Amino acid sequence: PGPLAGARIWVPRPQGRAGGLCDALREAGARPFATPLIECVNLSPSPIAQWLTGLKPEPGEFLAFTSANGVRAFGAGLLANADARSLSGLRIAAVGPATAAALESYGLRADVSIRTGGGAGLAAALVSAGAQKVTAFLARVPRPELGAGLAAAGVSFESVAVYETRRATLPPGQVEVLVRAGLDLVVLTSPSIADAYLAQTASEPGLSAPVVAIGLTTARHLQDRGLAPVAVAASPAAADILQAVHSALGAA
Repeated sequence: PGPLAGARIWVPRPQGRAGGLCDALREAGARPFATPLIECVNLSPSPIAQWLTGLKPEPGEFLAFTSANGVRAFGAGLLANADARSLSGLRIAAVGPATAAALESYGLRADVSIRTGGGAGLAAALVSAGAQKVTAFLARVPRPELGAGLAAAGVSFESVAVYETRRATLPPGQVEVLVRAGLDLVVLTSPSIADAYLAQTASEPGLSAPVVAIGLTTARHLQDRGLAPVAVAASPAAADILQAVHSALGAA
């Protein structure tokens, strides 16, 4: 049955983004529920065409991505207007293996890559790499850590909004399924999902369950809003999440 046999775990990631984690949980014996609380939507029209018209690469200039969502929105805009050759002379920085993998799907490679640490960690890595100018492709309402860290080091920073997150509506039938399941844990992978979860449980208390947070950024975001996670995964990697889930359930 596996070490997590019977554990009922909600993974409220956007549609199509929970499969790998749910598979890993299922293999460990858990019963995962992949019911999304948010959706990620590329901005239309894409701002990439306008950004490309003013592109004049400079020494020490980087493009930065903190999520696969940002990469996909950037990539869609790039392919609609140019190709990877347009980025010649630019270096690329990314947070996390999923972001790096998304870049590779567009023929791009991260010159600076960190496994964990969020925007603050990426800012530190960029400063260490000698960045002089950084353009980041982020959500419409971005987290402040990347820009703040770069500004503190005197690095020029520009944020280009390429997508937005919207709260998804849970159909009553899905709410009932989750409530009847009697959730043991909820895995929250980002601050935006955490906010959606808090809003949902405010109106549907039956969906409340102990929370596992992915990364310190999400954990601190939850703590700032009065909810302390019972465990924190070191990174979004399935192995790290499984370890945190084990810890939360007392199975470690």
